Amino acid sequence: MFSLTLKGLWAHKVRYLLTGLAVVLGVAFMAGTMVLTDTMEATFDEVIASANEGTDVIVRSDSVVEGAFASARGRLDAAVVDDVAAVDGVAVARGSIQGTAQLVHADGEAAAADDGLNVTIGANWIDDERLNPFSLSDGRAPESADEAVVDQRTADAEGWTVGDEIQVLTKEGPATLTLVGTAAYGDVDGLPGTTLVATDDATAQRLFAEADRFDMVVVAAEGGVSSTELAERLSATVGAAGSGLEVVTGEQDTADQQDQLAEDLGFFNSFLMAFAYVALFVGTFIIYNTFSIVVAQRLKDLALLRAIGARRAQVLRSVVLESVAVGVVAAGLGLLAGVGLSFALRALLAGVGLDIPSGPLVVASGTVVTALVVGVGVSVLSAIVPAVRASKVRPIAALRDVAIDRSNASVGRTVAGTLLTALGVVAFAAGMVAGGTDGLPVLGLGAGTILVGVITLGPVLVRPAMAVLGAPAARLSGITGRYAKENARRAPKRTAATASALMIGVALVGFITIVAASTKESVAAAVDGSFRADYVVDSGSFTGGFGVDIEEDLLASSAVELISPVRDTPAEVDGVGSQLTAVDTAVFDELYDLELSSGALDRVGDDGVAISSDMATDEGLAVGDTVSVRFADGADVALEVRAIFDGYLPSAYSDWVVDVATFDAHVADVYDRQVFVGVADGVPAAESRAAVEAAVAEWPNAQIDDQAELKETVTAEIDQMLNLIYGLLALAVVIALIGIANTLALSVHERTRELGLLRAIGMHRRQVRAAVRWESVLIAVLAATLGAGLAIGGAWGMVRALAEEQVTHLVLPVPQLLVIMAAAGVAGVVAATGPARRAAKLDILGAIATQ
Repeated sequence: MFSLTLKGLWAHKVRYLLTGLAVVLGVAFMAGTMVLTDTMEATFDEVIASANEGTDVIVRSDSVVEGAFASARGRLDAAVVDDVAAVDGVAVARGSIQGTAQLVHADGEAAAADDGLNVTIGANWIDDERLNPFSLSDGRAPESADEAVVDQRTADAEGWTVGDEIQVLTKEGPATLTLVGTAAYGDVDGLPGTTLVATDDATAQRLFAEADRFDMVVVAAEGGVSSTELAERLSATVGAAGSGLEVVTGEQDTADQQDQLAEDLGFFNSFLMAFAYVALFVGTFIIYNTFSIVVAQRLKDLALLRAIGARRAQVLRSVVLESVAVGVVAAGLGLLAGVGLSFALRALLAGVGLDIPSGPLVVASGTVVTALVVGVGVSVLSAIVPAVRASKVRPIAALRDVAIDRSNASVGRTVAGTLLTALGVVAFAAGMVAGGTDGLPVLGLGAGTILVGVITLGPVLVRPAMAVLGAPAARLSGITGRYAKENARRAPKRTAATASALMIGVALVGFITIVAASTKESVAAAVDGSFRADYVVDSGSFTGGFGVDIEEDLLASSAVELISPVRDTPAEVDGVGSQLTAVDTAVFDELYDLELSSGALDRVGDDGVAISSDMATDEGLAVGDTVSVRFADGADVALEVRAIFDGYLPSAYSDWVVDVATFDAHVADVYDRQVFVGVADGVPAAESRAAVEAAVAEWPNAQIDDQAELKETVTAEIDQMLNLIYGLLALAVVIALIGIANTLALSVHERTRELGLLRAIGMHRRQVRAAVRWESVLIAVLAATLGAGLAIGGAWGMVRALAEEQVTHLVLPVPQLLVIMAAAGVAGVVAATGPARRAAKLDILGAIATQ
């Protein structure tokens, strides 16, 4: 039996090659993601360790808040540096600053959030080589207030050389600095997505931090003193209880940074792996379909084996062994392809601003094991049912024709599929009723159950569906269309399994398209209903923004009547990590409608807070209640709830809004991410815009949007994510199309004698090709129709559930959905090209003689 299994594999190598290709693609995506993230983690870990190599101990503030999206830590007085330096065992101690800024490119344009992962770190140049993570690669260190060093990577990208002038946007406003040196970070030219701008201590404090304050103190130990021992001494002296300081070893800080990196990469890895799982899920249909067809075509052979003494277990093992062989080979090829794919993903990241430093490629043992387990597991699981069916072949079957699959929809399948679909609808409805993010898991469970129910009902739906969908084909192409329709109908399980793979791809693409369109329309409606300002000046930065001087520049214009900045900071509210947004609550209601449901925004003042209605419901808060807000400076502030709002600010993801006075009292680095502007009555639009442009002319990062432009800016961010998701989903669609081609190729082989007879009685090659293409189109149209229906239903439920999250409008982008369905049909034609050509080239006499 083992020898027969190997010969069977070789005899059907082309079929299994097409089957294995689905596994190869799915495993390649998964392995490529794992290789990429492992390589990134190992490379960055080495870079971080190299940069921190000379730092033995770090002294920093013990006041830290973990916000919803980032953390913030308080600063310490410059005097702490001298206190640390005086401790026995300290060789050298220096203050370190790591603030935020915004780089202005060589072309005069400011680095914006939509450029990719752009972060500019404003730092002080540390004059001790052991403690400075950067080392000069050209030029010298900054010595005066108008000099700076940038990382070599940024200098090369911008074409800057020593002696050039650069511009950096800081909390003090635009700063023009002379480039006096370039530097490497550890063993690399710079951190990906990050720009270093380093100045002397006083300039760094003024531009990026606070006067006479540092973010931390970095310490090198004297010879013979370990980092642990020195940390204990410092903890007992300057870092004693109540000092407000925290002492950690350099090794611990390195480990903390590496752990944070692993956590950040974990989200990225999970995001990509989700699409790999989709691709593998789609691939299982192809594998199952192929083994079902191959087993059906070999039933006579298997029956002969049973007739000459082969046991059921032997037949079962033979088919399973074939799937194991396919899985092992496909997993191995998928792993190799994944290594290559990791470079493509690396290039994709470079396109969004995240260049990974050069380093050795990491193919971890876990990646190899996972690839083999998944590849073999998917293949074997997909082949189990066909294998069991093969083992049940009776020896008497060898005496009659059983090659063609004449299976039809069973009562059990109909009942099971209907029951699953009904249960899915109930769960789906429950998720919609629950609403909000809490209802999404139930909604997802319901959608998944409906999908399984529809897949189970597939063979039941094929015959009536093909009767309807095949009618136009029959009218348009006559005999070839009717022949294609009947071919699809006479093997309903095969047709349904083939269509299911593409149906999933179409459903996901359609679902994402509808949800994105609905989200964009909801955002646009919110802006239309809430935007009361004439303009919003946007910095294009999520980590920095404008210095507060821009407010004076705007108010100095006679055309501007009132303004309100928008600022953000991490904070903890009643112990929970949150994001605080600050506005001028006295005037903001005149510039933007937050849709207050109770209270008044202008009553928030410096001791109040406005909260979203969702947060109020979740926390059981009402106007008049008090919450405790902890800021990075260590202050715990009691704020009274003065207003509850139903709306939201575009690009601001916060449930808590405070006044700028509260913000300024506790946040040292004050940046205006946006400024809402209201112009004086009677000023023409052209004149007011020119006045605002003139007021912010010195700010290269200023983007001025009116109401229509703001909608375009916000929806453009959704489109960026949509395009990325489309690209990742494309792999699942490609696998589904491979499934159609594979099924048609096997179907042509199965119908070799039939096609020969048709050719013998007068069917032309062109008609044969047309018949195979029409069959492919009918399968694709069936998949597209079911997929579109699932997409519309799923998106409808999602929008209903997210109504509390401001996704309030369901939009069916009919043109896009029609394009998706048409593309599925065209793709079906393309997938059928090879099988159609092979069918048309069959030798008539040879085909007739085929058994």
